[in-house]
Amino acid sequence: QIMIETDAPYMGFNGCRESYLRDVEQTPEYKGYNGKKRKKMRKAIYPNVPGALPAVLSGVTDALNEGRTLRGEELYSEAFVGE
Repeated sequence: QIMIETDAPYMGFNGCRESYLRDVEQTPEYKGYNGKKRKKMRKAIYPNVPGALPAVLSGVTDALNEGRTLRGEELYSEAFVGE
């Protein structure tokens, strides 16, 4: 079993926070925030956010499949790894 989590708030990756903010900005709650709270969310120092977990899972799946491809074995899917 593999568990991925957001224990390292300062260890983000390119696009990590941006994809999270794109999703959040579409929610009704975000639209109700005042300008100060919106700015605070965009300027937060933590690049690692829970919304990045799907991208992390994708990277883990790619890494697991790297050797499997070379050996001609069946590849793992993200759904299988995420179970």
